[in-house]
Amino acid sequence: MSSAPHHAIRTRIADRLERELWLRCARLMPHSGSASGEPFVGAETVISLVAIPPVTLRLLTRSRGSDTVRDLPSEGRDDTSVVPPDPLVSHSSAPTDIFSSMNDATRPPIRAAVRPGHVVRLNDVTGDALDQLVDQVAPDLPVILDYRGPDDRSAHAVASEVLDALELILIALFPSWLPGGAPGQLWDVSDAQSAARELCSSSRLSPAVTVELARSAAAGTRPRRHPAAELRATGLVDLLRHAYGRPDVVLAIRASGDLSADAQHAAVTACEWLAYHGRLTVWLTDDALPAVERVPVLRLRSTAADIQQDATASQTAITEPAHTETTPPVLSVSRPTGAPAPHSAAEQALEASLSRQRWAQDRRWNRAPDDLDPLTPSIIVDLMWTAERIVVEVDGADHRRPGKYARDRARDNMLQRHGYLVLRYTNEQVLADADLVAAELREMIEARHTDDDHPTGSREHQWTTRS
Repeated sequence: MSSAPHHAIRTRIADRLERELWLRCARLMPHSGSASGEPFVGAETVISLVAIPPVTLRLLTRSRGSDTVRDLPSEGRDDTSVVPPDPLVSHSSAPTDIFSSMNDATRPPIRAAVRPGHVVRLNDVTGDALDQLVDQVAPDLPVILDYRGPDDRSAHAVASEVLDALELILIALFPSWLPGGAPGQLWDVSDAQSAARELCSSSRLSPAVTVELARSAAAGTRPRRHPAAELRATGLVDLLRHAYGRPDVVLAIRASGDLSADAQHAAVTACEWLAYHGRLTVWLTDDALPAVERVPVLRLRSTAADIQQDATASQTAITEPAHTETTPPVLSVSRPTGAPAPHSAAEQALEASLSRQRWAQDRRWNRAPDDLDPLTPSIIVDLMWTAERIVVEVDGADHRRPGKYARDRARDNMLQRHGYLVLRYTNEQVLADADLVAAELREMIEARHTDDDHPTGSREHQWTTRS
């Protein structure tokens, strides 16, 4: 007998089991404002409630353009699935770091690892690679949420922390996600609510989330009330998609392997809940939550040589000393084109100061200089004035790590060879006195204006510079 009918039956059974499992998980998630405050029930408990035998579950995951069946491994078994090469992406000239150059010739098949509604482990992606991915400004990439947790807490607490942090990011992006909104604009509360209702009427966004968030952002406060947790998760992630104009959202998790096994399983349960209700993909880095073995494993590279290169880079990143000067944000997000990073308090403070200055009106946030050598990797700078050829970088504590420090120096050298003046400030300097930093920037811009009649040797920006 042909195996095709049996394959179809197994696929239908897997679909029914998966739907039943997620429905049970959803019912066990306390709603926002629940007085019980009980944590999620672990996925193993849910499996026993649904009476699924302790065998390997078959999880149907849908790649773009085709359906493939992959194993969700049982406890004690490691199953690594190789993502098939993306026909739209070239694999030539692969860099040592997965996301180091991020141009069309070297970008890995990221789309193949985007699986809305599911949690996957990328066994050749480390936290250092995530830093580079979040820093990219590319409309063809998914929106990346980089979660630097969780700690030893319940799944309910982990999910709530992610949603609270995502709410703050959307408030920082306000009013760019409203019709006619632009970064830095001030809105009246009633106008913001009316615009949010208009937005919801012409889209599938949740009024319960969007209108309340617009009201609170315009008023400079946090939302006073929240809908049920499931609706809140869906509404916030949908609004993030709308704000960036991208269909896919990825929540990348990096967490200490020193957490207890119970805490790691609770964290993955929270990730599964967020993936389901937010319709997003959750990536675990290779070293995140190692005690959890039920997550399917993918890799972006397709050759042993690439894996070895990434393993070498990972070892370099792991040996770097931890930075403790400043606590990084709980949740970082992909940099929006033309606006300061919503997760960076320092960039937000500097923008608030510059937005009051007429001389700063030509500033450009998170853009790539358009006159660099096209054969070099794309460079995204925090802030620049194009005409004056001034670049400003606002550095967090992670820029003190040896690897990132070295990359920063290489970037600075390239920009300086092309005639740019690079000014670097730490987060602490900006947060201590953003107006003082703005005053220094004004002095440099005025100095570059008066320098226009000088010889252009120091302002040369030909592509044929020395490497």
